[in-house]
Amino acid sequence: MDRGGESLFARGRSWWILPVLVPALALHAILALRFAGHLVDDAFISFRYAANLSSGLGPVFNAGERVEGYTNFLWVLLLAGGMKLGIAPESAARVLGFLAGAALVTAVAFFSSQTLRSRRVAWIPPVFVAVHPALAVWAVGGLETPLFAALVTWGVAMGARELARGRLAPASAALLGLASLTRPDGVLLAIAVGGVAAVAVATGSRERRGAASLAPSTRQLAAWAAVFLAIWLPWFLWRWSYYGQFLPNTFHAKVDAGGAVQRGLAYLHAFLWNTGYWLLLPAAGIAFLKTRREAMVIAAAAGLYTAYVVYVGGDGLPMYRFFVPVLGLAGLLFAWGIAGWQTRWPRGVPLPAVVVLGAALLWTARPNFAGPDHAYVEQDVREVAAWSEIGRWFRQHASAGESLAVLPAGAMPYYSGLTAVDMLGLNDTTIARTKVTMGTGQAGHEKYNVPYLLQRAPTYFVIGIYGLMPQAAPPEQIVTPGYPVERDLLLSQEFHAAYEPRIGQTPGGFFVYFARKGR
Repeated sequence: MDRGGESLFARGRSWWILPVLVPALALHAILALRFAGHLVDDAFISFRYAANLSSGLGPVFNAGERVEGYTNFLWVLLLAGGMKLGIAPESAARVLGFLAGAALVTAVAFFSSQTLRSRRVAWIPPVFVAVHPALAVWAVGGLETPLFAALVTWGVAMGARELARGRLAPASAALLGLASLTRPDGVLLAIAVGGVAAVAVATGSRERRGAASLAPSTRQLAAWAAVFLAIWLPWFLWRWSYYGQFLPNTFHAKVDAGGAVQRGLAYLHAFLWNTGYWLLLPAAGIAFLKTRREAMVIAAAAGLYTAYVVYVGGDGLPMYRFFVPVLGLAGLLFAWGIAGWQTRWPRGVPLPAVVVLGAALLWTARPNFAGPDHAYVEQDVREVAAWSEIGRWFRQHASAGESLAVLPAGAMPYYSGLTAVDMLGLNDTTIARTKVTMGTGQAGHEKYNVPYLLQRAPTYFVIGIYGLMPQAAPPEQIVTPGYPVERDLLLSQEFHAAYEPRIGQTPGGFFVYFARKGR
């Protein structure tokens, strides 16, 4: 609502939340259940770190190797705690992710119900988030994504509400601190909120609501920053001393100092084209608001994080994982945009406009059921099922002390329990720092170093296996290299001189692996 200088966060409307929230949560549950079988391979990297942590080896991928191949410390900590209680991370990750997704939907419903004065449209922002395929897929995908998104949305929205009321309480700083433990890039969201607050303090902004100043004090800003640093800084100093790197190893493995911006822009365009360009029109209603500080906070956070996603080149996993943290912020901007348009429609949002918005929601939900993005998720399910079986096969057939070079490095290392060489470098510092041309291949899958792999001489290689064959066949009919490291290995005479192909059989079918000769 926007009447003169009144904050959009109007009081006394909390009772609206139930009729808005209940259907949104129901849709979230229904759509998440559609993807209950999807557990992404990268989740098993976190599971392996959590398993080693819970067993006393520390947060490591391989025993004795301090490599930070994960970027979700709080998530790993939660999973390790669950393992101490006897809860398998495969189950804990799904349950925690689903609940975090529900918390994200709840945040949008709560703040939308305080913002919009018409029940005819208050349901639209939370339903947008609930039906978005990115949330449906990643709520049960096994990674920290929904937890990070929920903490970000609650933290940024609470910070926006505090600033709109002329103060800055520590609660939002604590939430953003926890978000930064969940993913290091949470710091960007804290910078966005703190930056807007700092500008308000520095300029001595005196927007008025009655006689109340809408500028926080320097003391409040200092206390807010102190709360954030009290949560984030001890962890940062610990991880720096433990792993010996200023940035996570995954950053070196995935990012090429802006060299992948073009791919990042393509990733952003695909996300908006498939699920969100239409949002720009209703969000434009923010221009009609008389007070927009809270919208400025949300827009600054969403804009800074989107720029970061573009800078790192997007993501190679299905259904736009990197934009899940922006969904809640987009839903809130959507709500404030509708509030702005309402100032142009004193009698309420016209029914035809509501119908059009409903149709747009159906467009957004479409990849939940069909299309190339949906097909990519189904492909991912099949591949992870095969890699899980292969990992269990190695646990039964490999000997203690043997090692396994794999791509990708999630389910196979986790289920095999073997010392593993990550051929893409997420969990290997040498490969992560190898110089290669980046920006044209799949994000996060471009780094490799064949001479180094051969020098490490793992006992086994699994190359070009993206499914199981129903019957045994010659290796060349089973091995399908999909990445440069696989193709270069298969073209290497040194590799073939040291390794020979063999056939393994799991309950689901046959696969090829390469064993060191003489083994």
